[in-house]
Amino acid sequence: MRSDIEKAGNTKALSNLSTQLSTLKNEAKAADQVGKSFKSLFIDNAKKFSEWLIAGNAMMQLYRAARYGLSTIYELDKALTNINYTMTLMPNKLNEVGDSSMEMAMKLKTSARNILEAVTLYANVKESADSILTKSMPAIMLANVSGISGSESAKTLQAIMNQFDMTENDLMEISDVIQTVSQNMAYDFGAGIKEIAAGIQASGSVAKSAGLDLKEYASLLGLAIEKTGQSGSTIGNAYKTIFSRITAASKTEGTLKDDISNAEKSLRAVGIQVRDSEKEFRDLTDILSDLGKVWDSLSSVQQSNISYNVAGIRQTNILKSLLGYWSDYETLVTKANDSTGVAFENQEKYAKSLQGRLGELKAVGETTWNNILNSDELKALVIGFTNIIRIVEKATSLIGGFGTAIAGIGIYKFVKNLDWLKSRATLNLA
Repeated sequence: MRSDIEKAGNTKALSNLSTQLSTLKNEAKAADQVGKSFKSLFIDNAKKFSEWLIAGNAMMQLYRAARYGLSTIYELDKALTNINYTMTLMPNKLNEVGDSSMEMAMKLKTSARNILEAVTLYANVKESADSILTKSMPAIMLANVSGISGSESAKTLQAIMNQFDMTENDLMEISDVIQTVSQNMAYDFGAGIKEIAAGIQASGSVAKSAGLDLKEYASLLGLAIEKTGQSGSTIGNAYKTIFSRITAASKTEGTLKDDISNAEKSLRAVGIQVRDSEKEFRDLTDILSDLGKVWDSLSSVQQSNISYNVAGIRQTNILKSLLGYWSDYETLVTKANDSTGVAFENQEKYAKSLQGRLGELKAVGETTWNNILNSDELKALVIGFTNIIRIVEKATSLIGGFGTAIAGIGIYKFVKNLDWLKSRATLNLA
């Protein structure tokens, strides 16, 4: 009997002990402190912190992507709106221009915005979407390799075209020529293109009047820019003076008759004929070619006399640089005359470069965002938000003082919540 009682007591004691151990184990497990060293606790917390950082970074990347997407759609719509001011297209035709621009952006590995900047210049009521995109292609290809914007590139080609009385069918030829000259100069390629273009804009029409074509004048500019290190506009203005003094083609530019006469006399003195007849001047390239071939054989006095009478005091060094390297000019103009296809060749080089790959990535991103949320959907979203704001404003004006009271209660509750949070933080710190 006694042994049965003892056995029952022992069983109950063991049961109680087991229950207590189980309770302690559960509590320890809940606290996550059983058998953990400082090192293991640090690792666990570091892991949680890294997960938090990853999540936070993902949210930030998502925010940036959304912001870029909205900016892209806005800029594309802005460019298309500018085109529509000129062409007054129906919505479906305007969308066609946008879609075609994105296709060209993918093909030429640049941004659609860059395409649309160039397209804006050629957009007019007489043009179709296909025609303005075709005319924009030379400008975009030039922009890719020179580093200038699509808009600036289009304006550059247009200005050169006008200076030499060329047509929009000659835009690719213009690009071929200035790229060829620049890549054969001992000069930065992109900067060379900009300086040649600046020189042509300064005096291209005068060069044309004097009998020079684009290839000849671009080569004259390129040589002087390389040898003197002066800007294209400076060289262009210098050539304007030189051309004016050698020929009568630009008397309307303000050149004095005596200056032309003195220049002609100094050239005749060394056997260089300026005229074909009493009333007709020879082509300027023929005059310069004859002078360049004999330049090195002239005495320093003869060179100085010709330089002063032909170029004036300020442009003397430019004329001497040109004539002193006349064989280099002849090589340069030969290459310019064989420049067809250079723009396409350089576009291929650009497409294979990292810059081209990044341009393609940008084009893909713009297309993707436009497919996800086009401008019409974004406009609807903006209209919706605008209407909501208007409703809230009307409701606020109707509620009046009652609304102010509600706002006051809200602010009071917010302040009280802040006080409670501060007190909790103080207790935790203590």
